[in-house]
Amino acid sequence: VRGYEILSRMSAVLGKREKEAVYAEKYRKTWEIFQKEFFLPAYGLYGDMVCDREEALERAERWKNTLCVIREDDVADGPVTERKGKEPGTVEEKRNLRQRIENMEQQAMQMAPGERRAFYLFGCGHTLIPVEIGYLQGREAEAVFLAQKAADERELVKVENMMPFGVGRKMIGLGRIKQMQELVRCFESVAEGFSQVMPGATSEIYPAQGCFVQAWKSLATMWPYINSIFGVVPDAGRKKIVMNPCVGTEVQGMVLSNIPIGGEQFSFSYYNNGEEDIITVNRPSRDWVVELDAKAEKIRLVVEDQDHHGES
Repeated sequence: VRGYEILSRMSAVLGKREKEAVYAEKYRKTWEIFQKEFFLPAYGLYGDMVCDREEALERAERWKNTLCVIREDDVADGPVTERKGKEPGTVEEKRNLRQRIENMEQQAMQMAPGERRAFYLFGCGHTLIPVEIGYLQGREAEAVFLAQKAADERELVKVENMMPFGVGRKMIGLGRIKQMQELVRCFESVAEGFSQVMPGATSEIYPAQGCFVQAWKSLATMWPYINSIFGVVPDAGRKKIVMNPCVGTEVQGMVLSNIPIGGEQFSFSYYNNGEEDIITVNRPSRDWVVELDAKAEKIRLVVEDQDHHGES
């Protein structure tokens, strides 16, 4: 879906109108297919995957082993606190994951040959991808967020036990719908993972066990600050930056300096003076246009040039 959208936009920039129309239509159709196949009305959110009977059974069997969710010491009867030092929440989360895998197997066994359907297994913030990208906005976006939050609470999926990549996707979605407290909680969870282990540890596990040895973890450690808090959407080709910030006193005084965009350096800062939220942008020259998105409300933008005084 996203690929066709980008190809359509690229074709427009290059002046290739026929290709722009072709890719725009493919984008529209694939988004409709995605909505039809991935959305789960019973949950009110999007599934992790769409697959047929054989694929679902194969994946479920593989995950039961690789994720170690059917070990006897995790699911046997008895006091949870006696399970080899595991935290109660971790054990309960494994139990729920095992149950979801078993449910997936049962649902797959009832599927007809050639039938495909969506499954909700991990969650992990991925259901907010349509919100993150901007395909869902307003009440639709908020409804998906609330459904995801309810599912996490029901299944005991904790943000501190999610891979940073999944947390990052969730953070960007949270920034889109202005859920500041939830966003800060994610930032705090990711920060707690720093310095937990040395580089070289298994790098796709939970933050506290060391995920920061892969470049893609920047989706949780760097990108949300510029994209979720300050809401920066750069268009370097046109020398234009549009901003739709998600700010509040929780991030009072935040400053991002020397951010490279289009080969030039920008700085962004936030301050609340007790009456209004103020975003200050330091741009390299007046060649760059910096403006607030139409949806950005109750925010004052101050743009400063590196060789001139500021303007509001």
